[in-house]
Amino acid sequence: MYQEHPYSLSTIKVQPSDFSIIFNTGEKIQLQPKLIEVLGYLASQYPRVVPREEIIENVWEGNSYVGEKALTNAIWNLRQKLHLENQTEIIETIRKSGYRLLVKPEFEGKANQQVDVNNKHADNNVHKSNVYSLLSLKSALFTLVLFALTFMIYLQFFTNNSLKHPILEQITTNPGNELFTSPSPDGRYIVYQWMTPEGTANLYMRDRNQPQLKATQLTYDNAEQGFSVWSPDGSFLYFAKKDKKNNRCDIIQMKVRTNEEKIIGQCPLKGRYYYVDISADGKTLAYHGKDTNDISSGIYFLDLTSTDFNKQRFSCKLNCIYRDRDMSFSPDGQFIAVTRRYSIFEENIFLINLVTKEEKQLTFSEEDIVGLTWHPNGNYIVFATQRADIRQGYMVEPDSGIITNLNVEGFSYPKYSSQSFELFFQHRLEHYQVSSLSVNPDIIASPFPVIQSKFNHLSADYSDSVKKITYVSNESGFYELWAANVDGTQRQQLTFIEDTVRYPKWSNDGSKIAFLSASRTGKGDNIYILDFTSKKLKQLNSTFYQHNRPTWSFDDKHILSAVYTDKYTDLHQFNLTSGENKRITFDGARIGVLRNGYQLYYSRVSGGLWKMDLSSDHPTAKQLLDKKIFNTVYSWGLSKDGIYFNQNTSNTTKLKYYNFSNDEISTFLTQPKNAVAGSTSLTLIDEQQLLLFTGSSFPQADIKKLQHPLLQ
Repeated sequence: MYQEHPYSLSTIKVQPSDFSIIFNTGEKIQLQPKLIEVLGYLASQYPRVVPREEIIENVWEGNSYVGEKALTNAIWNLRQKLHLENQTEIIETIRKSGYRLLVKPEFEGKANQQVDVNNKHADNNVHKSNVYSLLSLKSALFTLVLFALTFMIYLQFFTNNSLKHPILEQITTNPGNELFTSPSPDGRYIVYQWMTPEGTANLYMRDRNQPQLKATQLTYDNAEQGFSVWSPDGSFLYFAKKDKKNNRCDIIQMKVRTNEEKIIGQCPLKGRYYYVDISADGKTLAYHGKDTNDISSGIYFLDLTSTDFNKQRFSCKLNCIYRDRDMSFSPDGQFIAVTRRYSIFEENIFLINLVTKEEKQLTFSEEDIVGLTWHPNGNYIVFATQRADIRQGYMVEPDSGIITNLNVEGFSYPKYSSQSFELFFQHRLEHYQVSSLSVNPDIIASPFPVIQSKFNHLSADYSDSVKKITYVSNESGFYELWAANVDGTQRQQLTFIEDTVRYPKWSNDGSKIAFLSASRTGKGDNIYILDFTSKKLKQLNSTFYQHNRPTWSFDDKHILSAVYTDKYTDLHQFNLTSGENKRITFDGARIGVLRNGYQLYYSRVSGGLWKMDLSSDHPTAKQLLDKKIFNTVYSWGLSKDGIYFNQNTSNTTKLKYYNFSNDEISTFLTQPKNAVAGSTSLTLIDEQQLLLFTGSSFPQADIKKLQHPLLQ
């Protein structure tokens, strides 16, 4: 129901004709049309609670896939734009129900007769009753027809298909992580990366015709091999091999029968995921690469028919606000599906015509795409997403854009065998909890869970001013911001933005919390500041698209955060009052913490701990610890006398302490490598001598085959 007539919400006038709102001060601002439509629909239904599905049905014409995220963003934006005196909220979120307008709308003209449910005139009450009766009748008839059609389609589908329910077949059963499945064209052999609990990883191959045999090891070195792809004739296997020790990364062609390896290209040392795919005719290999003159890595095409293996960059090269990551060629060779990441909060699938370069976006507002593969008949693409560490599988029809949820938990990195039409995937579940550890040298202690449940809780930060911790949890289905006492009691959800929140950080006075989340107005991310008392949110004024973990200046007047540009990544200092920002490092800093107002401690992506005196006219960086000792970028925390940090070795993780006064380093906990989350924050509760961090159980991942009625 779209409101065409102007109406007032207390002192604010809404004019749908030009998508504007006018304040009693005379200030007029334009809003996006969808914001006006959402507000108008809530006004038309005042004072009842309107379900999310109903708003999506009326504003986004029932497109739930687009509407889910768009509605959340619309509500968030409306709350930021609409401000009334002595009222903290104008739109109320009713958990698991919907939204309700808290201010009675006063309509001009005909619309007022439809929405004023509290009108004392009997004629208007009768009119409204008739309107609701007609709407209810239409809604009931529509529901009945929709149910009948759905039932007929259901009967037709399931009577014509022998498979009634999804069937999962276990392919691998080894302890540890079995990742990145790659089936041979005929589906007989399954290649995957096996990562042991000690952290070593190599490629293995299992013969499905001889399940009693152990998997055959294909690689035997300390280099990192992950994603792989078979040639269409099953003769070769292609993959990236990153050898940190020898400072090189190569694209490898392996002859499967003899395990003979041949270097056919180079890949960048920087990065964790080296995606590869091959065209159906076996002539072109797509891989993640980076030339010497490239600003960022991207997708390259390698000509497998040439003796020199000529390569050509496919991805954007200059002034790019996104990064191409994973890829999958269509069976007919006309298209390539690419996952495109704008920030850690947004990655979507784009379909690109290889001849015309025309692009079509297939998914919207996804957070993390974890694998995609074409069905061999080319009718649809199966892909996986990760939202708030919850993995799910979907199928999308490239022509219509229709997306269907497969409802398979833990689904990621799917891959079809091109000849047998079988679908294999990586099944992976992860679990995190906020843990504490006594750092009192007189106490022998082990980690203890502070907040633990079937949900994930991580990124804790402690405020000595309010004696509380803040952290993020996916208890609501999204990673939202929470607070609790130091023992995990008195838990309270602080944000309801229904999106991913990351890296919360208390201000020094305990009145505010800064955190990182997706931008509500476009691509990328932004830093937001929550007032702990009023629960009001404010967006940091920044012109940059991508930021990193925020920290506070000593006087709480500035936010420190690394920003990402095409030319550099370094720390900037943002003034909360004026909005001005200043670059304060020039050497690739990623996260920094201020001590005593001007002593900046920071880490670089290349490793090592550094210190800089910002009070100097010409501040210079001094290295305190080299990258062999301080080999983390984010897992460290500042105390008044030193720094706690997490050191990873080949098969262990060690929590250590660097003492400022004597430059000594002590180890107070050694655990298996995955017992502490890789990029955990560290925060000290000084009066109790407790260190908080994110604990992690070793995630079990194995390879499975999926038969699904929707994929036949």
